[in-house]
Amino acid sequence: MKYDKEVNDILDNLKIFEMMYDKMRFVDPLKKRVLIYENGEISEFESSCYDMWNKNKLCKNCISMRAFNEHKTFVKMEHNLDNIYMVTAIPVKLSNRDIVIELLKDATISMGSSSADDALQENMYVSIDSMNELLLKDSLVNIFNRRYINEVLPVEVNIAKIINKNLWVMIADIDFFKKVNDQYGHLAGDAVLKEFANILEISIKDSRGWCARYGGEEFLISIGDITKQEITEIAETIRSSVEAHTFYYEDKAINVTSSFGISSVDEIESCNMFKLIDCADKKLYFAKENGRNRIEV
Repeated sequence: MKYDKEVNDILDNLKIFEMMYDKMRFVDPLKKRVLIYENGEISEFESSCYDMWNKNKLCKNCISMRAFNEHKTFVKMEHNLDNIYMVTAIPVKLSNRDIVIELLKDATISMGSSSADDALQENMYVSIDSMNELLLKDSLVNIFNRRYINEVLPVEVNIAKIINKNLWVMIADIDFFKKVNDQYGHLAGDAVLKEFANILEISIKDSRGWCARYGGEEFLISIGDITKQEITEIAETIRSSVEAHTFYYEDKAINVTSSFGISSVDEIESCNMFKLIDCADKKLYFAKENGRNRIEV
């Protein structure tokens, strides 16, 4: 991220926060690059923004990506190996790009934790991780939610383009789901959704992908650099598993089928998350129009 006069002007306006926060940094959530502002100086952090947390992976509950997407300020608790931080993410629009300012306050002592009490500190770390993950889970089906899609998929698309690797998105939809609700009731429909989500998770567990509830009876799956044949085989595994499965709610036996639309970064010019999902959604529409219980790639 280029350090320029605009950033310097922002720093001048943020001096009031110097006594309130221990660190300030500027983040590009899409590229995961960061500038550190500390002790009156600004410097480039060579590693990714999430390396500060020593977890070697993208953050769950990335509030900087949420601030970037929603143009609002968000706050969360996070930790590394030694300290607990309160992180405030503030979106800022520059003339040529959008960035996010992160204000970090070391809350280790104020939260009653210290390195001298290892058990308490470890329990607080577990609680923070659980809370951040809970915010990204769908409360009904217990897989990732729409917010996770909005935070993670744009980054994955950007990374795929930078390293010239393909990325696949699959939209899976339960056929005639409204009939399930109408015939068996909405609680039965909820039970079907839960089991359907479980089938998705089991089917992609070896692919290093992830799945999330996109909305209603639609689910989104993201899987990295595999072949067209491999992604089609995964979709077929899900489709056939759903068709063969009997869903139960109380004494009711319910059978459903599912349809799939699959798109990839490689097939879309100037690809972004919205184009990728739209392409998969259009292919799902074709699958529905052509008889349902089928896959369109």
